[in-house]
Amino acid sequence: MAEKIVQTGEIKTGIRNDILKSSPLGSCVVVVLFNEEVDAGGMAHIMLPGKAPQKEAIIPARYAENAVEELLKRLTDLGIIKNHLKAVIAGGGNVLKRNGEMIGILNVESVVNQLEINNIPVLAQSIGGTDRKSVRFDIEKRIIYFTRRDSKEKILFEYSNNSINVYIAS
Repeated sequence: MAEKIVQTGEIKTGIRNDILKSSPLGSCVVVVLFNEEVDAGGMAHIMLPGKAPQKEAIIPARYAENAVEELLKRLTDLGIIKNHLKAVIAGGGNVLKRNGEMIGILNVESVVNQLEINNIPVLAQSIGGTDRKSVRFDIEKRIIYFTRRDSKEKILFEYSNNSINVYIAS
């Protein structure tokens, strides 16, 4: 079993018994894309809304539009059909509890917009709030876990026995 840590501005894909795990999320948003019937998927750890300016071309995956586009490309390169992809998202919080802080909300809106443009449904989410979060995707088990603060992992999404289970993120 290979665990791959997805840091801010990174995109990683995995197959079979890989595990994709985000570094901690504040205002950043993690998007997990997968086809629940295939042993493959990917994760992007997005820092900023919109599209990267030309001068930021070194790490464009920090931006929602670039990251979703690149993650889609990598997954279709693995043979996953784009029309079969689903999404789970997490993050977009205001962990510093600053009045009027909008970056987390803008990140969520930008990610959701890109998913809508690509006709990818969001099946589960844990967004907003003021708690630090993390996400772990066990590809083989087809389970996406999340944490808030230093809590134990909870299941956010699970596909088993040909049924989808979505849990309320609290």
